[in-house]
Amino acid sequence: MLSRALHRAVEPFILQDWERACEVMIKNIAMQRARARSAYVNSWIDTWESALNAGAEAVIVLSRTPGERGDDLRQMTPLAGILPFEIQQRIARELPRVP
Repeated sequence: MLSRALHRAVEPFILQDWERACEVMIKNIAMQRARARSAYVNSWIDTWESALNAGAEAVIVLSRTPGERGDDLRQMTPLAGILPFEIQQRIARELPRVP
């Protein structure tokens, strides 16, 4: 739930400053590739990189992927660092607690 909420919240930041978002995602993808230890993880990174190369709308569509595949992709998101920390904190505080 938190991951989906954060990915929804980052969308306007991607659209407002695509150049900065690209810089962050390229850096994150490079770090993720250096740490990747499985074919699954590499496939998720490849999927994000393809979306990045296709543009902002493709990244947003990918970040909205439903189900288990979407959950897996969001685990390896290159979007970390785009959404301001204050907004991340607010979203985390406002989400209902699941026992």
